[in-house]
Amino acid sequence: MAKLVRDKLHADERRSRQHETLGQVWWKRLWVIQEFGVARRTPTVCVGPHTISWDFLKERLWSNGEWHLFHDLRDQQQPQSLRNFLLNTANAFYCTEPRDWIYALLGLVDDVNKPTPDYSKPVSEVYEEAMVYLVKAERTIDVLLDDRNERAWSYPSWVPRFSEMRDPMAIRTQDRFRAGYDQPIVDLVSHPAPEVLCPCSTHHALSLRAIPFDNVKQKVDMRKLSKATSVLKEALKQFDIDFQQPRRHLVDRAPHIGYLMLEFIFAGKLSVLKTFEHAREELGGIAGVSWVPKMHFPEQLAAEFKFDYNREVKLDMAVATTFEDDFRKVFRSKHGEKRRFKNKYGEYTVQHSQQDRVYFSTESGYAGLGPGSLDIGDSIIVPFGASRPLVVRGHGDHFVLVGDAVVPGIMSGQLVDLHRDGTLQDGVFLLK
Repeated sequence: MAKLVRDKLHADERRSRQHETLGQVWWKRLWVIQEFGVARRTPTVCVGPHTISWDFLKERLWSNGEWHLFHDLRDQQQPQSLRNFLLNTANAFYCTEPRDWIYALLGLVDDVNKPTPDYSKPVSEVYEEAMVYLVKAERTIDVLLDDRNERAWSYPSWVPRFSEMRDPMAIRTQDRFRAGYDQPIVDLVSHPAPEVLCPCSTHHALSLRAIPFDNVKQKVDMRKLSKATSVLKEALKQFDIDFQQPRRHLVDRAPHIGYLMLEFIFAGKLSVLKTFEHAREELGGIAGVSWVPKMHFPEQLAAEFKFDYNREVKLDMAVATTFEDDFRKVFRSKHGEKRRFKNKYGEYTVQHSQQDRVYFSTESGYAGLGPGSLDIGDSIIVPFGASRPLVVRGHGDHFVLVGDAVVPGIMSGQLVDLHRDGTLQDGVFLLK
């Protein structure tokens, strides 16, 4: 019986997709989420001329993963947020009215502070209000991030494409970054569309309080890097960092090539820190690196580029040396392709999901990994409430969001600590 029902439903779906005049089947419409979720009585499902109770249907289709969305709508014990619906539910459905990406889900959100549906507002304003609400409700800037590399589209750069919003774990990563730990400070303010070239003509801007960190000085040629005999040496060469200059920020400025290499390879799906723990065990104990085979070359690099060659740097460069070939393989992989690696630190399965990420260095001598669309002169800021630094680009009297970055040395809230003791000041950034 269950197989017959599944076959019938799948046949209806295929016919619907092949013939637009038939329309989408009922359970593929976005509004069905609200209709189904808030129904006072147990819904009845119609299959052709037949009617089946939802309880009967779910018991026989529970093994099919596509029905988990509906199961959760009726059986969820804890109230879900708008963000959870956008991340976990909405992308499986369709709608022709763009405002419904928000309004069709709000009815399921139990929050007196949620936006009130108003179809007279421009679509961009509906999205802006929804994202500001999400930032405040979720207490994190991370809800603004998605998997795009290019953010030039008809809506503000800080409004994500709902079909490309990241899974929360992909944003916070396995290592739980907390670069801007604290409560986010945001607001939607009036800001007339500027005369200077801007991707969006909205008359609002996101007012965002953040700690300015640095500006991009160099953008690494990743193709050249992947073809180099030594990824370590080529990266240091392209970073062009003067490690002898005084530190503007009182935080660690070691090159961290190995860490950034793993960030690129793992793409937030595996823990870089756990890999380093395995490396410590392999290389001579948790307290530090007591023995590293064939490490004379990295020591020569430290002397050539004039940076301290301490235990942590030694460990980092040992990891980089081990993963050089893996880095090349992942870089050359197609999006979504899985690669399996095995080395002395463990076994890894990585699905290449980087949307054109690149290494960069900053004016103050820090190295990082950011979106491929970043450019020289872009600013690195740490907003309050963000797990990662953001890359923003100036456009006259405002900024546009380029994407998020990883900059070793500031990922654990070091800048917020300096702000709290009065060493660093924050500022207001207007994003459009």
